[in-house]
Amino acid sequence: MMKNWNETSGELRSKHSLKQLEKSGHAVRKLMVTNQRTAFAKKVIQFSVRPEKRDFVNLINSGMSHGDIVGVTTQEQTSALCTGVVLQVKRLTCEIAFNTDTTMFEEENDKFFNLIQLTNDITYRRIKYALENLYERSLRNYLVSLLFGNNPLLDPLTVLPPYTNDLPYPLAGQSNIIWFNTNLNYSQKNAIEFALYQRHIAVIHGPPGTGKTTTLTELILQMITRGLRVLVCAPSNVAVDNIFKQLIHSSQKNICARYRLKRSFNFVRMGHPARMDSEIQPYSLDSIVMNEGADVLGDLKNEINQIKLETKQNRYTRGQIRERMKEFDQMEEKVSKQKLREAHVIMSTCNGAVMNGQLRYLYDDLNTFSFDVVIIDECAQALEASTWIPLSYAKKCVLGGDHKQLPATICSQEAEKQGLGISLIERVVDQFRDCPDKVVRMLTVQYRMNGLIMNWPSSFFYENRLEADDCVVDRRLKLKNLDEPLPVIRLIDTVGCSMYELESDQQSLSKGNIYEVKLVCIVIKDLLDNGLSPADIGVISPYRLQTSLIEAGCRRMYPESITDQLEINSVDAFQGREKEVIILSLVRSNDEGTIGFLIEERRLNVAITRSRSHLVVVCDSGTVTRNSTALEKFIDYCYEYGKAESASDYQELMDQIEMDHIPQVVSSNSQQAVGIQSNKNKDLKKNPKSNRKQDNNNKNKKKQNNSKRDVHTKSNISINKDKQSLNNDQDEQLFKQLEEFTKNSLINELRFPETLNSGQRFRLYERCEKLNLLHETKILDANTDPPRKQVIVRRPL
Repeated sequence: MMKNWNETSGELRSKHSLKQLEKSGHAVRKLMVTNQRTAFAKKVIQFSVRPEKRDFVNLINSGMSHGDIVGVTTQEQTSALCTGVVLQVKRLTCEIAFNTDTTMFEEENDKFFNLIQLTNDITYRRIKYALENLYERSLRNYLVSLLFGNNPLLDPLTVLPPYTNDLPYPLAGQSNIIWFNTNLNYSQKNAIEFALYQRHIAVIHGPPGTGKTTTLTELILQMITRGLRVLVCAPSNVAVDNIFKQLIHSSQKNICARYRLKRSFNFVRMGHPARMDSEIQPYSLDSIVMNEGADVLGDLKNEINQIKLETKQNRYTRGQIRERMKEFDQMEEKVSKQKLREAHVIMSTCNGAVMNGQLRYLYDDLNTFSFDVVIIDECAQALEASTWIPLSYAKKCVLGGDHKQLPATICSQEAEKQGLGISLIERVVDQFRDCPDKVVRMLTVQYRMNGLIMNWPSSFFYENRLEADDCVVDRRLKLKNLDEPLPVIRLIDTVGCSMYELESDQQSLSKGNIYEVKLVCIVIKDLLDNGLSPADIGVISPYRLQTSLIEAGCRRMYPESITDQLEINSVDAFQGREKEVIILSLVRSNDEGTIGFLIEERRLNVAITRSRSHLVVVCDSGTVTRNSTALEKFIDYCYEYGKAESASDYQELMDQIEMDHIPQVVSSNSQQAVGIQSNKNKDLKKNPKSNRKQDNNNKNKKKQNNSKRDVHTKSNISINKDKQSLNNDQDEQLFKQLEEFTKNSLINELRFPETLNSGQRFRLYERCEKLNLLHETKILDANTDPPRKQVIVRRPL
C-alpha cells in the first residue's frame, strides 16, 4: 500500500504529458525567472507567468501551496532537473527555495521552466520507518496497543494534576479547572474537561465553525500549566502555524497579562523556518538557537569561513576545518537540547516529528523520551500512517478534526482501496462506535453560518446536534442598494435548459460548464452592483477547470482591483475557509446522470458550510440528484427553504455574454456550442422543479443525440448595453487613428497608449490585418502587475 502511495507521482509523470499534468493540477508550464535572492541559507528563485498569459492564469489555483515539493523541468520534459520547496504562491508569481546549485537559472534566464509537484521521498521513508516499528512499540506502549484494539479502555482520572506551584494565586496548587478563556461555550468546556480527565485517548469532533482551534488552544494551556509536556502536530505547516498563532495570543492575553506573570511560556516550532509563516519564524528552533548562541556560534561560523578562505592559500589543513565544524555542531546541539527541554509546547507537522530529526535532542541517558500528551489537530486530513510518527512518543493522545469533511487526497486508487484513505480519527470513532461517549466529544455550537445554511448539514451529517449561536442564527446579508436582505439560500437550476457540461480532451481530466460560468458571472455582477465588496465573495466548484473558466470570465469583466479580491478556487482548496457569500457551481449536466466525484458526500458538506450569510447554488438538479441521495435531499431543501429560480430567467443576460478567444475544449455531451441558443430553452416552464421531473423522464425514455462541437472557452465578457456602447465608441476612435495613419505616408509608425485592455488590443490586431498593417505588442515592463504593454503599428516594407 505504501509503495503504491509513493509511486503515484512518478506514474503520473510517466503516463501523462506536461499539458495533461497542468490540467489535472499537478504542474505549471512555461514560467520565466524574474528574481533571485537568498533566504535561510537557501537560494530562492521567483518564477512568473509569461506576460501574454497574465490575463488567463492564476497560480493560486494551480494546486501548488506553501511547503510543497516541486521539480523543475525545461521544454516538455517530465523528469526533474532539480527540486525545491514552495515558499510563496501569488496570482502571477511563486517563489521556490533550492538547496542545490541554481546556476541553470542564471545561465538560461531567457528560457521557460515548468514546475511539477512531487511526492516527498523523505516523508515516505519516515512513515515507512514509523510503521515498521509499530509492533515493537505496541508491546511497551499502552496507547499504541489500545488503538489497535489489544488493550481495554481504562476509566477516566478521578482527580486532575494540580496547577504548578510557580503560578500565582488562584492557580497554584489548584486541581479544579479555572478557565483562561472566559468566552468558551458549554460544549467547548465539556470537551476540554473530558480530554483532561481521559487517561489515554480523547477525540474532539469539531464540525465547521464550532471553534475547534479555540478549544484545543485552551486545552493545551490547561495541560502545560499543570506541568505536562505536550507535543502538538498537524498534517500541514499551515495548520500548525494556525494553532501556534492562537496559542501565542491566548497565552499572553488570558494568562500572562491577566495573572501578571513575569515570564512567558516557551513555545518551540520545529521544522525549517522557510516553510513557516513569517509571524512564527522567530519561534522556530533554528531561530531560537541562533539568537541564544549568537555570540559563540557566530564567532565559530566566521572562523570556519575564514579558514575555508585561507585554505585556498594552503595556510591551514582540512583537519582544522573539520575540528571547527565539530565544535560548531556540538555547541548547536547543546543549545538545541537546552531549548527543547525547556519548552512547554513543541509543535511540528506529523511528518516532521521524527525521532532522528530535531526531537533527537530530547533523548535521555536510556536513549528514550516521551510526551505526556500528543495532540493532533486536523487529524481527519492526515494520513493515518503519518500520525503514527508523533504517536510513537505519546502516553496519551487527543485527536481534533472532523471526519465528516474531506480527508487527505490519495492519488493512488489502489492505495485508497487498501485503506490509506481512512484517517486515524475516523478509524477510532468507528472502533468505539458502541460506546462513543467514552472517547468522543462533539462541539455543537457554531459561530459561522445562518441557521438556514446550517440546518441541512446538521441534519444529514451531524445527527441534528448543531445549533447556531445567537450572533449568527439570523445572520442576513443587507446590501446598501437593496431594500431587503438577500435570501439566505438561492438556487439557480439549469434543469431542462440543455446547458450541458463540457469535457476536456482526456476523460481523466477536469470538467467545466460554460453556461454555469455565465450564470456565476451574472450573480457576481449583481452582487457587486448592489454594493457588496468583492473580498466578501468566494466562488467554488468541485472542478479546477471550472474555477479557471470563471476566473477568466471575471478578469475579462472587471479590473484587477476587483478580480484580485474575488476568491475563486476548488472546494477542496477552500476547506477551512469561509466567506460572507459563497457561489457554488456543481458543473455536471449530462443525459446519463454521471456526477463523478460529486458522489463524495463530504465534498458537499465542505462546499455548503463555507458560507456565512448567503449561499448561491448553480446546478442541473436533473443530473446531480439522480445518483446521489445527499444531493437529492440538499436540492429539495433548497427548493423548500431557499429562493429557487430557473436558469431560463437569465437567458437574455446570458446571450449578452460573449465567450471567445479561449483554448478549445470539446464537449462529449453538449448539444450546443457556446453562444448558440438552444431551441429547447424557448419552451421552458418557469417552475424549475417541474422541469427537473420532466427532464429526468425525458432522459429515461430516450437519450438525446450528442454532438461534439468545438467550443471556445475563454471569456471576453460584456454584460450590459451601456458598457458595450462605450466600448464601441472607444473602438471607433482607435480605428479612426488607424485610417488616418494609412493616409499619411510621412508617418511610418503609430504607437497606441498603454491603457488599452486586452480586448481593445485584439480588435486592433484584427483591423490591422484587414488594412495590411504590421503590428506588435511590446512589453515595456514585465515586472509590473499587470505588465505594461504597448501596441505598435507599422507600414509593411
